Amino acid sequence: MEGKTLTPKLDGQSVANVSQRMGVFRRLLNDRFEEMTLSDFIKPRKKIATTTDLLILRSTEIDSLLENDPAATLSNVPTTLSQIRHAVHKMLLLGLEQVVIVSDHGFFLNLEPEAGDVCQKPPGTWTEIHHRFMLGSGAEDSHNFAMEAGKLSVKGNFTQCAGPRTMAPFRSGEVYFHGGLSLQEAVVPILLVKPAKAKPVSGSSGHRVEIKYKYGATKITTRVPVLVVTLVAGDLFAGDYDVEILIQAMDPVGKIVGEPRAGGDLNPATGTVTLRLEMPTQITMRMNSEFEGRFTVQALNPVTNAGYGTLELKTDYLT
Repeated sequence: MEGKTLTPKLDGQSVANVSQRMGVFRRLLNDRFEEMTLSDFIKPRKKIATTTDLLILRSTEIDSLLENDPAATLSNVPTTLSQIRHAVHKMLLLGLEQVVIVSDHGFFLNLEPEAGDVCQKPPGTWTEIHHRFMLGSGAEDSHNFAMEAGKLSVKGNFTQCAGPRTMAPFRSGEVYFHGGLSLQEAVVPILLVKPAKAKPVSGSSGHRVEIKYKYGATKITTRVPVLVVTLVAGDLFAGDYDVEILIQAMDPVGKIVGEPRAGGDLNPATGTVTLRLEMPTQITMRMNSEFEGRFTVQALNPVTNAGYGTLELKTDYLT
């Protein structure tokens, strides 16, 4: 603790900002380390040095968007997930041996906070550090825990840490929040991705995907339209193998406004669907509840984002 600011340290050195944290790796690895944002890395012409052994990609879009306007920007989450998928494939193609995907914390989203969705502070003298975390001294109560600061390795001119026992913040009206000793804050996922054995590049032999909706209809009247997608061989020499595709609905400016709904042939881990040649597959889409207008359904190669086929549609929801 420095003044009224909680400052993380590593071996006595402050690592409170991106520059300081990346400096730790740079001092250890020199030119074998490289870092950049996720959005920069996925640019087609972006390269990394041949000496790079450790590459760190950073993305703060989800956290930043939800902090500012959670209700309006939740629909941007699929875009970031699509960028992560693209970056993973690009890193493996560049020869990196393993990709580690990790989040710094989870969060709680309460789009309709009510009067009781707030936690009262416990008795004592406390300084609020976050929506769900305080430092100072006092006593725990039925709504809050209080523990010795040393048990959390927090050092400063205080003796205790405190936070809500429930999933509620100290401030009323909060829609998006995290912190405290919640499961979302204490347990974060780690995904390890390693390259598989080489496979034929899907679509390289002329495959294409036909996308149809209700025998040629051009308007959807429901936010869960059912599409029929079929893998078609473009020529006599196209290989007879399965093709994995990514289905997305995009608005005219390239924002994702719809994705396949869980279930059926959808792979829940990758968000993709594997098609067999000339075998129609039904895919139920889930459209963004706030979107109306023209959009394009795209069948994409999940590795390269190359297109296999498109379908132009527009919404015509009944009011």
